[in-house]
Amino acid sequence: SLLIKQGGRYRFDTQSDDGSWLFIDGRVVVSNAGVHGPRTIYRYTNLRAGWHTIMAQMFENHGGANMFLRYMGPDTNFHHTVVPTEVLRPAKKNAKKITRPLGTPNNRRYYRFPDQAKLLRRGSKVYLLCTVRASNDAHIGLYADYVKNPVPRSGQFYEIVIGGWGNQRSLLRKAGKPATGVMGFPYTRSIVSKYEYRDFWVSVDRETGIVAVGRGQDINKYKFMEWKDPAPLDIKSFAVMTGYGGTGEWVFHSRQRGTSNKRRQAYGRVAWFLGNQGDDCTKTCAEKGRTCDSTIERGFDYENMRRYVKENLGVMCDKDTRRWWAHDQPCYVSGGPNGNQNRCLAYSRIPKQVRCSGKHPRVMRWCKCTATTMVPHFYRFRSNDRTWDDINALAKGQGGRLMTLAEARLYLEQKGKVPIYVRHDEWAAVANPAAPGGKDWIQLGKRWPLGRSHKETWGYPGWGNVRRSYSFGRSVVMWVSERKR
Repeated sequence: SLLIKQGGRYRFDTQSDDGSWLFIDGRVVVSNAGVHGPRTIYRYTNLRAGWHTIMAQMFENHGGANMFLRYMGPDTNFHHTVVPTEVLRPAKKNAKKITRPLGTPNNRRYYRFPDQAKLLRRGSKVYLLCTVRASNDAHIGLYADYVKNPVPRSGQFYEIVIGGWGNQRSLLRKAGKPATGVMGFPYTRSIVSKYEYRDFWVSVDRETGIVAVGRGQDINKYKFMEWKDPAPLDIKSFAVMTGYGGTGEWVFHSRQRGTSNKRRQAYGRVAWFLGNQGDDCTKTCAEKGRTCDSTIERGFDYENMRRYVKENLGVMCDKDTRRWWAHDQPCYVSGGPNGNQNRCLAYSRIPKQVRCSGKHPRVMRWCKCTATTMVPHFYRFRSNDRTWDDINALAKGQGGRLMTLAEARLYLEQKGKVPIYVRHDEWAAVANPAAPGGKDWIQLGKRWPLGRSHKETWGYPGWGNVRRSYSFGRSVVMWVSERKR
């Protein structure tokens, strides 16, 4: 079958050696019959928008053999071109879903494809899952009406541009009249590719008004643009386009990955996860109910990280063979304007221990997470002169032990990162293999100004065993963790 996106008058050419015929919707459109050398015959025909059955036949008498099929019309912007495979599919009478890529030309026009996959719904969210291959400027329009080809430019709609401005930036806005201006304009260098199909999602929450765009096929992960519309549109249809020097091939999906009836993947005590852009590994692991493991040398596999990125984002990240120079978790560079985009960093020379708090607004951290069944307990001193050893001994006397730094940071993350004790500078002793003597402290409260507490305090290794006097300190908090039996 042949997909015609815009109805109108089309010219079809067959060049063959020897004879050939072209049938569209069961009738002969071009007859290039006879025994002859290479010869081109063309005819014009009117076609409506939609799918049309198409069949080309040829025969060879002797000698060389070839056949070419070209066309020209509204879909090609009246350029003479070979019929591309992205507008063809096997002719099946009972085919209700299109699984082959559907192409958009370089003409800056939005297209709604016949028989396209429907928008998906989950609660108050309407969302679209797509896979696209384009060199730049993959545009998605979300409409409050059921649009038809040619898609009108009038009226308001949400416009998402992925890889615009020479595949340097992306954009989210409410277009049409009246337009609201740009609501998201991040650096996303090389986010789309003309060589690789990459996965994206777009969602609109009609209750909260949040419009979001992310990578992959899970609408809860890997978001890189978001805007809250005070007057949200009730989305009913979508259309896509390419232009500004780029063409595109699109596939639309009818189900989010991981929502089938298949049994969920089981993870062991230690598992690796890719965090959202800008998050540290404490937050990534906490979302899984786990603690961040800073000893990444054991179990780290660079190719496993690359496979995970490919499976979840549709991106085969570039191999970066430089030695890992940082003290943070390995990462995939997903944003920003510089030259590290789409690289997986940490190829070799991985340190035995790294920070769990390391984060960067342009990277996704590759995190080693460990399962935990900790149960926290608290004991408050009325003075601030207790040593780390004093608190450790009291924890053991209670039948427990001090929390590790990773467990303490997990607990703070689960508490919402707010101070546990407000208007007090309070600190807890924790075990930290990376600190001198394994002794560290973490802040649980702030006296002034009120705000979020520190999640990790590596800036005070000199405290060690002796708790230094602090001018506003009111008490010291002991954290004890026990394991469920």
